[in-house]
Amino acid sequence: MVDGLPDPATAGTGDASIWFADVRSAYRVLDRQRTTVQVMRQRYAELGLVGLILRHRVGEDMVRPGACAMYAQ
Repeated sequence: MVDGLPDPATAGTGDASIWFADVRSAYRVLDRQRTTVQVMRQRYAELGLVGLILRHRVGEDMVRPGACAMYAQ
């Protein structure tokens, strides 16, 4: 069982079973303007390849909770 999710045995009988959201109106997504690149030479050296791991940070915050609704049967 995952915290914050309804129990599958009782979903739809009182627990919120569907969540509707106008994501564009409800959330603000912030671009942190920071991308990092990690080179993985060892793992792919035998194949003559270089692996890359790219990470791009973003942040978010709910600014309009009224743009979200839960449906319970």
